[in-house]
Amino acid sequence: MEEYTLKYASKIICAYKFIISYLISRGVNKDKIEVVYHRINVNRFKRESSIIASGGIETLKILCVGRIFERKNPENIIRAIKNLKAKLTLIGNGAYLEKMIRLAKEIGVQDKVNFIKSVPNIKIDRYYKDAHVFACVNDYGGVSKPIMEAMASSLPIVMKRPIWEKSPELIEDLAIVTDGSVRGFTEAFRDLSGHPERIVRLGSLGFEKIKEVAGDI
Repeated sequence: MEEYTLKYASKIICAYKFIISYLISRGVNKDKIEVVYHRINVNRFKRESSIIASGGIETLKILCVGRIFERKNPENIIRAIKNLKAKLTLIGNGAYLEKMIRLAKEIGVQDKVNFIKSVPNIKIDRYYKDAHVFACVNDYGGVSKPIMEAMASSLPIVMKRPIWEKSPELIEDLAIVTDGSVRGFTEAFRDLSGHPERIVRLGSLGFEKIKEVAGDI
């Protein structure tokens, strides 16, 4: 069925560029392929006030959004905040949720992590606007909707290095890419906490980038 569909489709729409190589390997002509990213309502996520308060950063507020399972395992993000003055809000459900809750208690950071199973889309922007930085682990290719929402909220992005790509799609030189280790995330968070101007600069660059592929486009 896939072979027939790809052969006779007039147009094939991809949610991100990463999928294109899959189609080409199956004989699809490039002219039939179009990339249409997830629709992000930039105006709703747009930040109306500065991401950094006038007094600077006392406690770094980190946000992580996404399903919690093997391929998006936030374990090292949780471990990374143990010796930092930071708070982590983790929004998502999945097979690893209870495991992560137990981990937070075991290493003594349960008071620094706020686990939220789900948030209605109409309210999710509030959590982005209340954060200083977005962090994630995603062993899939392409670019996720939460990353695009973070860009629309002018948040710098700290992430594990992609497995299948040389650099993360859409945010190639804008993201802080780590090796995914506890040390890697810890150093990235500590650096941002000590350099608020970098948070502002990376967030602004991400916002300008997301406007290029916004919902209207």
